[in-house]
Parts: sequence; C-alpha cells; structure tokens
Amino acid sequence: GAHYFSCMRPSDGVAAAEVRTLAQGEAVRAFYHANDHPDGFRFVRLLDPEDSTGSKAVIGLSTGWIPATVAEDWSPDVLKSSSDAPERRVLVRLHGTFADAYQQDPAPVVGMYWRVERNHIRPIGVPQPPAELSLLVVRWWDYWNPKSKSSRSHNVANEEMLLDVLQGPHSPQEAMHEQGVYEVHSAFIRESSDLKRVGASMATSMRGHCRAGLYFLWPTQRPAQERRLAGAVSDS
Repeated sequence: GAHYFSCMRPSDGVAAAEVRTLAQGEAVRAFYHANDHPDGFRFVRLLDPEDSTGSKAVIGLSTGWIPATVAEDWSPDVLKSSSDAPERRVLVRLHGTFADAYQQDPAPVVGMYWRVERNHIRPIGVPQPPAELSLLVVRWWDYWNPKSKSSRSHNVANEEMLLDVLQGPHSPQEAMHEQGVYEVHSAFIRESSDLKRVGASMATSMRGHCRAGLYFLWPTQRPAQERRLAGAVSDS
C-alpha cells in the first residue's frame, strides 16, 4: 500500500447500513465525495462560509460524512434496476454551504442536493465511528485547464496526476471509500496569500486517527514565476 497508510490501526470495520426504506425528510448522515459530480465540478463544504479576508480560495471538506436530509422517498426495490440507474442512489440535501473553485454561481450554495449510494447513508443517532485518516490536500484551483491536463505527469497542476494519487490504485479512496472511514479536506489555492487561510481552523476540523497532508504546489522565490506558472506560490 501507499506510504501514507502506515499509521492505520486494525479496525473493527463498519457494519453495512441496513437496507431499508428511507422516507423524505428523514435526518441522516451521507458520505460525500466531490469527484462524483456528474459534470466534473469540485464542490467542497466550506470550512468558513463567512470568510471576510477577500480571498477567492475555496477551502473545505471534499470527502467525508455530512449531515443531510433525505429529499425523496427511497425503496430497496430500486436496487433491481440497472446498476447505472441514478434512482439506485438516495437523493439527499446536504447541510452546509458549498462552493466550487471556479465560483460560477453568484453565491455559495446553501444546502446542496446530491445522490449517494445507499450503503453511504446512516441514520442520525447511529454511532459514527471516527475516521481512520484525515487528509489535507492543498492544490491549485484551475483543475479544468486543458493545458494542465495534457502536461507532464509530475506537474502539480495536472488533474489526472491528482486523481491517480487520490483515487487510483493504492489510494485513500480505493482502500477506505467503501467503508467511509476517511475524509479529505481540500484547499483550492489561487495565490500565495491564500495559504494563510490553511491554519489552525483547518487542523481542528481534521479529526481522524491519523492526519496527513499532500501539497500540490510549486514553491518559488521568483515573483515572475508566480504570475506565469500554474501552481506556483512564494516559498516564504
């Protein structure tokens, strides 16, 4: 396995959620994974929706358990439909404030509708086991840039490289997603000053048994590099 799993302790496992009917309005927790967006956006649940620094950085939870409300009735009978049918998933309204790095919406989304696999829905009141791993990912904001996607695989702005690390073979997603025992906090950075927002408040939100960070940025001492190179930030 990858080196960042070395701190994992033996787990008792997470019992599969009871496959029962869910009623509209029921309070639950849902396991959210930002990369499941059907159009490829990367919405995160904002760490600080009231940030007043003027920074355009988008920082928050991109994978993990979020309080939610079931938005429409769900029955196990839908599991008889084809494996790619959207109705197999439970439609929920995720609680919190969400934003994508491109900020195309006029304002952050308060309460976001999302479809989640049934085994990633837990009723409120059921004990929630702590995450085995809390992962901080500090990365460049422009993830949809075709130039970055076609760049060398070691380019920190190459989205395909990030996906390989985060959800490819031996990744946190491959090892932990099914049981929902990890979380990812992502910081989409636009400029060096945004890094000031990745501090104590982020650290306290990472409650996993193990905590680790992955930094996909180019530190540089040259201001000109910051202006022209995707992912470049000041090293001071």
